[in-house]
Amino acid sequence: MKKVISSVAALLLSYTVIAAPAEKLIPVGAYGIEYENAVRSVQQGDYKKAFPALLKYAQYGEKMAQYLVGTLLLTDEVGQRDVSAGLAWLHVALGQDTPLWQQKYESILEQVPAEALASLKPTFDDYVQKYGAETQAMRCKYERATGSNRRQHICRKIEVAEGKYKVVEY
Repeated sequence: MKKVISSVAALLLSYTVIAAPAEKLIPVGAYGIEYENAVRSVQQGDYKKAFPALLKYAQYGEKMAQYLVGTLLLTDEVGQRDVSAGLAWLHVALGQDTPLWQQKYESILEQVPAEALASLKPTFDDYVQKYGAETQAMRCKYERATGSNRRQHICRKIEVAEGKYKVVEY
C-alpha cells in the first residue's frame, strides 16, 4: 500500500513541476533585426511567415507584437484561431496606451458575455505578469512623434547591460 501511495505521489509531483522562467541577454542588434523582419512580413501581408517571430517578441514584451499576435489569433489569419489567447495578448498590449488599440479591444469585449470575461481574468493577469512591461524590462513613456508636437505613449526595451536587452522566457 505504501508503495502505491508513493508511486501516486511521485506521479502527481511530476505533473506539477513547472519550468522556471529563464532570463536571457540578447544583443541589441540581433534583437532588432529579427523583430523588424517580422513586422515587415506583416506589412507585406505574409502573416504566417511573421507569426512565429511575432509570438516570440510578444513574449519578450513588445507591445506592437502583442497587439499583432492578438489580432491574428482573433481573426484566424494564421490558421490558429484562439479567442482567449487573442484577447489576452490584446489586454497585455494595452500597457502601451494606444487609443486605437483600446477602442478595438473594448469593441470586442462588448461582444463577450460577462461570465466568459470573468473566466478570462486569470489568463489576462497571467499574461500581464509574464509578458508585461515590468517583467520584460520595457520602459513606457510619452514621447513626441517624429516631426510632430503630438505625444504618444511608447514602450521600449531597456538596455540592461551594454548592448544587451533582457528577456524572460517561460
